Amino acid sequence: MKKGLLSLLLIGFAMQAEAQTFVKSAIVPVATPQKNTLSPDPVAPGVAAPSMATSRGEEIQLGSTSFDLQTYNSMPHRIGTDADGLVSAIWMSGFTSAGWPDRGTSAAWQDVSGEFSEGVRIEDAAIRTGFPTATVLGNGTQVAIAHRTTNAPPYSLQMNRRAAGESSWTVSDVPSLIAGGPLWPCMAAGGPDGNTIHLVSIHDVPTTDRNLLYHRSLDGGDTWDVVDVLLPGMEDTTLYRSIDAQAYNISARGNTVAIAVFAGWGDVRMYKSEDNGDSWTYKTVIDFPLDGYIANTGYDSLDIPHRFEAAGIDPYAIFTNDGSGDVGIGPGGKVHVTFGQMYVVDSDLTDAGTSIYGSVSGLMYWNEDMPEDTCIYIADLWDTTGDTLFGTASSTFAVYFQNNVTGHPGMAIDNDGNMYVVYQSPVDELVNVTTNVHYNHIHLVKSTDGGATWSDPYDLINPILADPDGFMIEETVYPSIACSPDGNLHISYQMDYSINAFVNDATIPVSDNYMIYLGLTPNLDIISRVEIPISTPSAMRILPNITQGSAVTSIKATSSSVGQLSVLNSFGQQVAAQSVSVVAGENTLPLDLSGLPSGSYRVQFVAEKMNFSATVVVQK
Repeated sequence: MKKGLLSLLLIGFAMQAEAQTFVKSAIVPVATPQKNTLSPDPVAPGVAAPSMATSRGEEIQLGSTSFDLQTYNSMPHRIGTDADGLVSAIWMSGFTSAGWPDRGTSAAWQDVSGEFSEGVRIEDAAIRTGFPTATVLGNGTQVAIAHRTTNAPPYSLQMNRRAAGESSWTVSDVPSLIAGGPLWPCMAAGGPDGNTIHLVSIHDVPTTDRNLLYHRSLDGGDTWDVVDVLLPGMEDTTLYRSIDAQAYNISARGNTVAIAVFAGWGDVRMYKSEDNGDSWTYKTVIDFPLDGYIANTGYDSLDIPHRFEAAGIDPYAIFTNDGSGDVGIGPGGKVHVTFGQMYVVDSDLTDAGTSIYGSVSGLMYWNEDMPEDTCIYIADLWDTTGDTLFGTASSTFAVYFQNNVTGHPGMAIDNDGNMYVVYQSPVDELVNVTTNVHYNHIHLVKSTDGGATWSDPYDLINPILADPDGFMIEETVYPSIACSPDGNLHISYQMDYSINAFVNDATIPVSDNYMIYLGLTPNLDIISRVEIPISTPSAMRILPNITQGSAVTSIKATSSSVGQLSVLNSFGQQVAAQSVSVVAGENTLPLDLSGLPSGSYRVQFVAEKMNFSATVVVQK
């Protein structure tokens, strides 16, 4: 039975791949320790200082941080709006990397004029917190909850609240009697008046058998009537051996509440309450074949009917998820789930743990109208060049803490039922010339028919919306998204110029990372009118498009002709030009940019009935 359901799943993959220009990434096994052995407090050496904000396209810079690992798995909701559409956003900040003693929660919010406040640390500077989540209550109160840590248990969840129109924050603790304390919260606001707080987290002790905990406050955090509750199937380790840090998410709309669990070695399960958290039912999105599996105990390949028969996949590999996903609720109460796909394997029973597969890509989607134990494929690596390939044979991807390379999806659903999913993904043509690793940009896909079909990916990091001079060398990750009552979209993400995260990979230099806000209308006609050179297959390409000076211009001419090849700087000024001859079809011309300073340039070819252009970045 399970094998038949998998066949349906793979057919869904093929249908979506034929309709959209997706390119599957290579699947390479990577041995990794189990993620449930994580410390809640990553520590790395070095020191870095904050820097001032800068201007960027249509975006707004909210603040900065040197602590650049915003989550281990799912992105907790960190942006929201009140009934008037005023936006508030939070992020995890820290600047002293020798243990990150100043790590905490920073926030920025709009006043009645629409102007954003300067990003500020909202907790006492002497209190070290981490991995916050945020929501806005029906009365306009902004709420942020993070776990408070001192590098050792007991831990606790600290709540900060700022009433509408106020600038100061009040501080209190979320009650818990769990040994070691709760960690890694995710939160949503709901209830008949929008002032109910629904909260999930996991406990610290024991670290190898962490269970999911549910808390509820009916009065916006003044009191908590539900504390430390285990949802059905979470009472012991029969189903889930352990829930990883932030391998879950939560959403609420009125009295409907939904929790999705993304356990790599367990089911993808959706819990739903239609009475504001009093009672719960669940459905299985992906049925993991080995309930409560313990690392290194072993299993037979016949026990895993979900294995994917493909080149490069171990016969003991199991189709699952990457721990990163989101859940949303439509205006009719229907629940929607999205997550990154992954494969896990435990073929070596003598090592320290289990393994995941590196360079896996692709986002999955499920809703309540679909059968249990199946899902469809909605996004993957996007072939912007039209050559049916992604990057080059030697280019590689950054993996942010063992997640899928098209990762950290966030979901928002407006009052008309339109769905939006944002996620980070490598960009086909953007490869760092030194490391040969693809830059990541934030992408968006949309469904207007309840999840049956999805739009092509839209790269939000483009010369119109982002920095027109530097968008091609920006690394943008960790998106969060919300819809305001007017249907507008509000997106936040982290940006810097170094691929991967220092906290995750100490070979990456400590640097300033900027927290960015982007507001968009929901009308994709407006979005699609933006001309984005990297998002549409072109008759002209520059290879490599990030270079230290030497490059090649590829022109697909419609006829033989003599034309002019010009190089324009970011101000539109011509800085170089030459006369070139082309023939009908493919033409390859050398391009010497070694005399130009670092920056973004537009290369233009003009001839009879031809006017082509492409962008190149000189990086020295």
